[in-house]
Amino acid sequence: MKNELSVVQRRISIVCKFVVLISAVLGTFLSAYAGRHYFMGGSVVFMYFTIQSNIAIAIISGIGLYLMNREKPIGKVWYVVKFVGTISITLTGVVFCFVLAPTLGADAGTSFPS
Repeated sequence: MKNELSVVQRRISIVCKFVVLISAVLGTFLSAYAGRHYFMGGSVVFMYFTIQSNIAIAIISGIGLYLMNREKPIGKVWYVVKFVGTISITLTGVVFCFVLAPTLGADAGTSFPS
């Protein structure tokens, strides 16, 4: 498949990939570091699908940046990998918004309930 993005689309894609990469790395770090004194914090957070999908989407964004800067066609397999990453992070967001957040009540905006 040929990468046929206009200059504007390419710039927007690069900015979005950087934002996703930085957000995923920062979110993963904060989850592991900020919660290190709680039972669900520290290195234990890496066993949760939420963190795993954040790491996966950060890796996918990083590889995507690399592939965009290469002036070669991108294979069909890469689009499948991106699709799987998109589904995993979307599933994470939907489960949090509609299953987990309602159970937190007033503490939904904080990382750790009082």
